[in-house]
Amino acid sequence: RHVDTPRAAGPSNMGSVQSAPDGAADSIGSLIFKGTGCFDANPPYNFADKGCCDPGSGPPTGENWKAARAELKGLLGEVNDAIAGVDKQCCCSPTPDLEAVKSALISQGWLTKVNTILAKHGLVSDLSAFWLANGQHGSNQHMVMRIYNLNSATAATSAAQAQTTAPVLQSNNMN
Repeated sequence: RHVDTPRAAGPSNMGSVQSAPDGAADSIGSLIFKGTGCFDANPPYNFADKGCCDPGSGPPTGENWKAARAELKGLLGEVNDAIAGVDKQCCCSPTPDLEAVKSALISQGWLTKVNTILAKHGLVSDLSAFWLANGQHGSNQHMVMRIYNLNSATAATSAAQAQTTAPVLQSNNMN
């Protein structure tokens, strides 16, 4: 059973589901927070397409995502540095506390940078940290970056803002 944490800061509430971010229309997929090594629990950490046993929807799809992903490559590579110093889940686990990771990525402006790039392609994202119980080994914490198409009104506003903030190119044509 998949349960998201609430959007508001505070302790995890196993009974609530996180709503989509403002301006979001339909979901196009998600990336899962992963590390390396045994159980993907060790650094370096990143967001990647989900594997066969990972929770969340499938990887993002569509032409807008393909274009955005190319621009996000460098920013996705900054995840590990952005979360340096985040507390571990417990003393015997190499896995960081994913609620703390989520908070760090938001408070340091990393998610804002991601959404600035995504908005140019008519997309928006959020982070969802949650616990998942499989009935065999207790609960495991997971986090996904959920990717959505922007609704048409928000996409139009984002496109207009991108045009007004883009550098003005001056013509060298002397005719």
